[in-house]
Amino acid sequence: MAGAAPAVQATLAPGATLAFDPEEALERVGGDRELLHEILELFFEETPGLMEQIRGAFAAGDVKTLERAAHSLKGSVGAFGARAAGEAAQNLETAAREKDLAGAAPALAALEPETARLTEALRAWRDEDGEH
Repeated sequence: MAGAAPAVQATLAPGATLAFDPEEALERVGGDRELLHEILELFFEETPGLMEQIRGAFAAGDVKTLERAAHSLKGSVGAFGARAAGEAAQNLETAAREKDLAGAAPALAALEPETARLTEALRAWRDEDGEH
């Protein structure tokens, strides 16, 4: 449905960027809307657990778990062309790999709202697009 992207875009504040790119997400699945809806549902199921794992690993100073969870989340958000969330996850993964918890703190602080914003945008798109 070509009208889906502009409707999502219209809800943004001036100067804001899309939390994800619906056209890129559809392109990544060869235009298969049903598959994209399945991937969305997996994202909705898995992301809260990944974020909990990320928070716990950060609090415990467990850089290996933090790096793995950030890497998993980066791949997951990348499926939707979610650049801001992907960049935040990449920054967190890099800081964890370098055992830099001080550098991980701002990356995690950026990741939290971007992941929430992405989740909200994906739910809005899914609801607008309907079950295909």
